[in-house]
Amino acid sequence: ITALLLCSCSDVYAETVITDIGEYDTIWSLPERRVSEGSLLFPESTDGLEIISFECRHTTYQLVGTGWQVELHVQLDGKSFGLEVERLKELCKNSEVFGENDYFTAPAYAAVWNYNGCYEYAVINEGDKSIAYIYLQLTDKDDLKINESFIPEGYEMEQDGESFSVYE
Repeated sequence: ITALLLCSCSDVYAETVITDIGEYDTIWSLPERRVSEGSLLFPESTDGLEIISFECRHTTYQLVGTGWQVELHVQLDGKSFGLEVERLKELCKNSEVFGENDYFTAPAYAAVWNYNGCYEYAVINEGDKSIAYIYLQLTDKDDLKINESFIPEGYEMEQDGESFSVYE
């Protein structure tokens, strides 16, 4: 009875944590991504990229759906960095989070912003030519495990205001 009571107090039904970069290609096949089946923002492959950090947390909640936290932080050479920033600018050109903004201390580009409980964006560090790609879905701020500098100012799981998605 005690075990049943302890289990019923948690809202987490199941959690998958992937940190092996060799499994990067499999993360978009996890179920219940709300905005699309894959990502236009994240790199298609990590081949040739210098990986700073990688983590995917896929959490199925008992009553409210599936939470996602994906952080892929990479460092690129000068030419590749410039080309990738241009690709992000083109993809996100109509987003309210484009370049310098009120949410981050560094330039950022959002492919999904406050859309159906989802955020998908890239934070640029021009100094060390690194890019952090982030995808968040139905995750309370208190439950975020990603690098704190990649969490937008005022982040809430779902909030009022503008929403945007390149997938619409």
